[in-house]
Amino acid sequence: MNITIAHIANLVDGRSIGPTSHIVCHLSIDTRTIVTAADTFFAALPGSISDGHQHIQVAYDLGVRAFLVKAGAPHPEYDDAAYVVVDDVLAAIQALASYHRSQFHLPVLAITGSNGKTIVKEWLYQMLYSRYYIVKSPKSYNSQIGVPLSLMQMNSEHTLAIIEAGISRPDEMEHHARMIKPTMGIFTNIGDAHASGFESRQQKIAEKLKLFANCQQIICCLDHTEIYHAVREAYPHKEVLAWSMTDATAQLYAQVSMDDETHLHISYLGTDCRLYLQDYHPSAIENTMHSIAAMLLLGIPMEELQPQLAHVAGLSMRLEMKAGIKQSVIINDAYSADISALKIGLEFMQLQHPDRSKVLILGKLEQSGLSEADTLQLVQVLTDKHELEQVHYISDYDGPLPDRFVQHSTKSSLLQQLPYLDIARRAILVKGPRSAKLEDVVYQLANKGHSTRLTINLDALAHNVRVYKSTLKPDTEIIAVIKAAAYGSGSVEVARLLASSGVSRLAVAFVDEAITLRQQGVSMPIIVFNADIMSLADVLEYNLELEVYTKEQLIMLGNYSLTTQQQIAIHLKLDTGMHRLGFTEEQLSDAIALLQKYNMLKVSSIFSHLAASEDPAHDEYTKAQCQAFESMYAIVCQELTISPPRHILNSSGISRFANYQYNMVRLGLGLYGIDTGGILSDRLQKVHTLTSKLLQVKQLYKGDSVGYSRRTMLDTDTLTGVVNIGYADGLLRNLGNRNYAVLIQGQPADIIGTVSMDLIIVDLSKVQNPHVGMAVTIFDESHSIEKLAKQAGTIPYEVLSRISERVERLYIRS
Repeated sequence: MNITIAHIANLVDGRSIGPTSHIVCHLSIDTRTIVTAADTFFAALPGSISDGHQHIQVAYDLGVRAFLVKAGAPHPEYDDAAYVVVDDVLAAIQALASYHRSQFHLPVLAITGSNGKTIVKEWLYQMLYSRYYIVKSPKSYNSQIGVPLSLMQMNSEHTLAIIEAGISRPDEMEHHARMIKPTMGIFTNIGDAHASGFESRQQKIAEKLKLFANCQQIICCLDHTEIYHAVREAYPHKEVLAWSMTDATAQLYAQVSMDDETHLHISYLGTDCRLYLQDYHPSAIENTMHSIAAMLLLGIPMEELQPQLAHVAGLSMRLEMKAGIKQSVIINDAYSADISALKIGLEFMQLQHPDRSKVLILGKLEQSGLSEADTLQLVQVLTDKHELEQVHYISDYDGPLPDRFVQHSTKSSLLQQLPYLDIARRAILVKGPRSAKLEDVVYQLANKGHSTRLTINLDALAHNVRVYKSTLKPDTEIIAVIKAAAYGSGSVEVARLLASSGVSRLAVAFVDEAITLRQQGVSMPIIVFNADIMSLADVLEYNLELEVYTKEQLIMLGNYSLTTQQQIAIHLKLDTGMHRLGFTEEQLSDAIALLQKYNMLKVSSIFSHLAASEDPAHDEYTKAQCQAFESMYAIVCQELTISPPRHILNSSGISRFANYQYNMVRLGLGLYGIDTGGILSDRLQKVHTLTSKLLQVKQLYKGDSVGYSRRTMLDTDTLTGVVNIGYADGLLRNLGNRNYAVLIQGQPADIIGTVSMDLIIVDLSKVQNPHVGMAVTIFDESHSIEKLAKQAGTIPYEVLSRISERVERLYIRS
């Protein structure tokens, strides 16, 4: 983009103020992503979580001098800045993106569907980057704001665009279609995601199909009959490539065979070929077929498909963060190698580890489409912005290198130097093309620990916050409860994500947990529940807020505040029927009297706890608790002449009792995609995946016993496997003896015998060609933690909080 403010105002039907001849080249909606401020156009996008108008001052201080603002919205005004004033900021951004897209004449592939959009996009990018200079949606940017931001990356050097488009309600896809103007489209599949926004599946399909109104070619699966018939009905005259795995007469037909390896046999326009597949999960095959169909329509010869597929073998698809040697943190982002992906990786490192010194290990960015010298100039701008301590660059480049760059001619030479590098306590981003195979570097840097891994999907966590936020009144705040290390997820990492996701406060159980967060740079308000408040100096030093539920606490805190002459923020807990902690109605007079005496105690909120908000059988009791809470709250407020915020709803209460949102709600288990009330389950995403590996495969025979105490006796010959997880990792012992099945290659494998400290034994009868090192899923999105908890006779809270510290935590973002 290279455009004047006057031209923008005309394009978006806005009113310009200030120097209209000012030229801008970049659009930004987030001050944290601004790289070259002088030519950036900052769009102050209003939102339920954050209003961009509140960040104009920050953008101006960074050097931005051009702003898109909403008419009537309060914002700072500067004499040397240009403004475009519009009625609808989002609509203006979309209009600008539509104009920008229209300046380029290149093939544009648009992808929609319920699942697989991002994977198909990234796979095609990997398969095609050697043939095309590709612009694509970053991460999963497929929303009403994500699509225009994706399109604004387009420049005259690009020869192919791959853009994904998602919708959550009717009338959204028309906006995408006008902006993207696709020449080719892929409809991946249809599922229940965002189902609540549509009257029926048929309506959702029809809405998604609007994306392809001007497409020349459409790809879909013939076996998804609803989609195929809808495509044919909506676009009878368009070229449709409908692939199938059941109809041999299809234009593109595929069959899977499995022996020692998995192969895909495809037939297209009378030509056959046989392709090797690493992953034969049904969803992986579907994504592969969509990718193959797109390559065929783009003119890739069939004999060249296998080399292209090889580019994505084992593709991670996500940013991965894990513990490294010497107390470092490793961020593995080696699945794509272009400037946009590098920018995202650096921003993620900054968000998660703002206080650590930062190191980049960078392979040659072969997919940038620029000369190596020009690419390095762009890399230097980014590394300067993020104040990287060092960049280790793997390349045989013979030109001058930017400051702080250390060159390694080959990966091998870097590996030889790794033991001598000063990486202690650093955050290290590893970035490079798949061809560089930098997994070896990640392996050398990573802490070699347990092969059992708890994967925490930070994107899913942010999504869940947005879902709960959408059910609340605009002025209702969220307190995120992250006690017990965020239910085993890692409180620091989760807190940093929540700080940018619309949460107003955090809550933990103990003072030590809160101090850890403060020492790691978490600055948002923190409430300490159930605190042992003997160390009140720490409470003041680290600016913590305390739950108070006894008069003894009030006296101790009150006397300390008088001695120090410092105000202490407290949250007054009322017992309305949980009968655990809190002041009962009979004890209120004592609490009020003490609060009148100790006026340095600031009541920051008054709250209570529901006993059974998830259970409809106890709804009358829940309503009685809320009524009691309102009565007790009114008494406190009247006697103290205050009106602090109040809150009573937990995660299940949020989804079931909208009438009692008050000023705040407390979100705990719901953060992780678990809704015990069942109302929001279809909208939430699971955050956790617990996996391990097969250590040994062993043939046992009828009559053999398995495990300690011989609890399982085999009644038939059985192939068994030993898995590297046990009760010391948090797997409950009562899941043994066929009470629970793990998943291997998507097939159930019963746990047989007793769960021991470090290992379990599983029945491999339903698993094809099992081998040592094969992944084992304990629970994930499809094999739910709720199911495991039910089989163990407990609740998901206990399952998560039991997962031991020796289990590796891996944090991912798309």
